[in-house]
Amino acid sequence: MSMEVLQNGGVPIVVPGVVRLDASQASGLRDSLNEAASLGGGDLILDFDGVTLIDSTILGVVVSVYRDLPEQGH
Repeated sequence: MSMEVLQNGGVPIVVPGVVRLDASQASGLRDSLNEAASLGGGDLILDFDGVTLIDSTILGVVVSVYRDLPEQGH
C-alpha cells in the first residue's frame, strides 16, 4: 500500500493512495497517522479523495489515533 504523509503550509496530510481502505491497511494507516501527528501543531488532514470504501476497522483506527493524540501532547 502506498500511504503518503505530505505537508501543506505546515499541516500534515495523510493520503492513502488506494481506492479501498480495509483491515489489511489498518497498520499502515495507523503508522501514517501517528507520523503525521508528530509533524503538526495540532491539525491533521485525512485526504480520502478517491477512496470508495472505508470499512469499520479503518474507522476504528482513525478514532483510536484521535483519542491518543492528547497523550502524545497534541
